[in-house]
Amino acid sequence: MNIYDFQKKWRKPLFWIGVFFCLSCLFMEILIFIIPQFRMQIKCTDDVYRFRYILIPTILNVSAVLVAFIMIRSSRVSQRLKNYSICGMLLVICMVIQIFHGIYASVLSLPSLAIFISAVFAENRLTYTITVISLISTLTSYIVGHKFFDESDIFISNYIIASAIIIIAYFCSNLLLRFIYSQLHTVKKGHTNEERLINKMRLDPLTGLYNRGGMDSIMDELIKNYDPEHALYLLMIDIDNFKSVNDTYGHQNGDTVLRTLAQVILDMGRKDIIPCRYGGEEVCVMFRNMDIDDAIRKSNKILSDFRNVRYDFSGDHSITFSAGFVQYEPKYTKDEWIKIADTRLYFAKQNGKNRVISIPVEETTQII
Repeated sequence: MNIYDFQKKWRKPLFWIGVFFCLSCLFMEILIFIIPQFRMQIKCTDDVYRFRYILIPTILNVSAVLVAFIMIRSSRVSQRLKNYSICGMLLVICMVIQIFHGIYASVLSLPSLAIFISAVFAENRLTYTITVISLISTLTSYIVGHKFFDESDIFISNYIIASAIIIIAYFCSNLLLRFIYSQLHTVKKGHTNEERLINKMRLDPLTGLYNRGGMDSIMDELIKNYDPEHALYLLMIDIDNFKSVNDTYGHQNGDTVLRTLAQVILDMGRKDIIPCRYGGEEVCVMFRNMDIDDAIRKSNKILSDFRNVRYDFSGDHSITFSAGFVQYEPKYTKDEWIKIADTRLYFAKQNGKNRVISIPVEETTQII
């Protein structure tokens, strides 16, 4: 799982935490309004309380939740902005409590929760942004309390303590981020080494193509995840008269021919072309994400380029191959897919060699 998958996994639970937080705030405000002992501490009329502590905070909190919901559901919003929307939602809810109830240091330092939660997304810029906004919010709550609410019992020391807690929360989150980065680096390095070892085990040492085991694994994966909008094709290649090449020019020169064929295929590029050594002088090439005409054209180009190679040991004599080409269909099993390609390859061998057969054998009446 990469970092983006990890972030996506945590967005939904964090969103629902925000929803629960929003509902809890509304419940607490209503509870304070209903219970007389709590109401005595709030020096305002019932209408003012309903407007200041229930209506406005609820509108702000619900708006933050709705904006976050729309952003995380939108396919047009980037992964980074989705992370920002979740942390922004939690920060707004904390800020609303902070600004409207900013009397105690514990309340004023609530945005530190959003700072800690931002560390989940392992993005230092996000944590830094949340911290700066939190400090500005703390200062704003002091101004609002004095200028608009006329709360004379607000002490500047509470704001200093709250700001210190927010800054400490940032440094703790930053330390947590560094730990997360180091763990990700360790996991990534281990995964890279493991992937490199697996790939090395899946490669044929002579040609550098995928070996039979690698081919089976890749083919199984392609069939499992097959999408009709992304076609798959198989080209089964067998070098013509390869036994004669080995007998006449030696096995080392035979290996040279195999390496040459592999290089011709690799020169076509790795994008959407998967070459494998099936065994002996047989090579399979899988094509994907292209139309059938393009796949057949590439198949014939491989034959043409290979046929045009001249070897020091063979003089002017070219070496060719025969091949069978088939498009994958959902009704085929892996073995059936290979068998059809092999049948067309055999038909090419029986009808002059040095060609690619891409139509069903039963429909073939003449080879040009």
